[in-house]
Amino acid sequence: MAYAQRVIILDTNQLKAVQPPNGALCTMLVAVADHAGHKLVLPEIAFEEHLAHYGHEVKELHQKARTALRAYSAKLGTMQSDDLSDLNLIPIMESVRSTLREIFTILPTPDWAGREAMLREARRQAPAATNWQAKGEGSRDAAIWLTAVEALRTSEETIHFVSTDKRAFGDGTLLNDLAADLGEAADRFVYCCGVEVLLDKLAKRHTAKIGQNEIESSAVVLDVVRTASMGSQFFFSILSGAGLGGEGIVASRTGDQKFSVTGIKEMVTYMLPGREKAWACANVQWRLEENVTATLIDLNPSVNRTIHVSFGFSATLLMELSDGGDIDSASMLHVGGMRDFKAEVVE
Repeated sequence: MAYAQRVIILDTNQLKAVQPPNGALCTMLVAVADHAGHKLVLPEIAFEEHLAHYGHEVKELHQKARTALRAYSAKLGTMQSDDLSDLNLIPIMESVRSTLREIFTILPTPDWAGREAMLREARRQAPAATNWQAKGEGSRDAAIWLTAVEALRTSEETIHFVSTDKRAFGDGTLLNDLAADLGEAADRFVYCCGVEVLLDKLAKRHTAKIGQNEIESSAVVLDVVRTASMGSQFFFSILSGAGLGGEGIVASRTGDQKFSVTGIKEMVTYMLPGREKAWACANVQWRLEENVTATLIDLNPSVNRTIHVSFGFSATLLMELSDGGDIDSASMLHVGGMRDFKAEVVE
């Protein structure tokens, strides 16, 4: 089935709302857009503003972690032999930048828009702040808005502009002053006050209830979880955490694993256009338990050990549902790192 292509432009606040790449709303948005051939777009200012906020938050968290580690050491009356290492923000930010570019097309700010955005702030003209009793602000909002307007003017596609900044753009309905910017192309512009409002326009919300029991008892879900957990992402971390990463040790994972769901966040379920089945997406917190076998070959005779390990991790699940709400297929996306690792010699 063919669909009219749409361009979906997100404001900065929507990146925080959908949490790319592992947020359930982000994953559902990508699924809907991919299926219908819609293009996901970030204005350049929104892209750079999100990166700036992300980097600032990482630096703050790093400083708090360093302060907490020192306070912990002082409380116990011990000296930490290895303080938290200095933060190298460059590879972290390059990874975030690359991830966003994989999901979104970055739309450059038009050459004329920067000056116009500053003028709107100075003139107290929407979407900049319009209150003359307060300091002028909102040039970034204006630059983002003007980038979206330029995209409308230079294409024949329908533009969905998504933001929850009600002061700048409107509470559910676009501000009249901004609607005037759209001119004759206004019928191709759709303002959505949030990604969930957008999804309700592009797909049909589904009422299927998928909970812990349904996920834990689904063979297709457990299969993709098991496949992901057996990959290299966890393999060396498990051996290292169990003390089996040195020379003179041969270790292997038995593959006999027990999974349990410890939490579900952001469950969203929609019927994709043209599909007979619903799709559900959620960020699921897992606990994995398994045995690791090891042979200490440097000893004579060699010694065998069995070590029971357990740890938590999170992953975004995208699940295709039958008419009855059963999980027909599943994909595991954006698997998070290990946490709360425990190891115990049992044999």
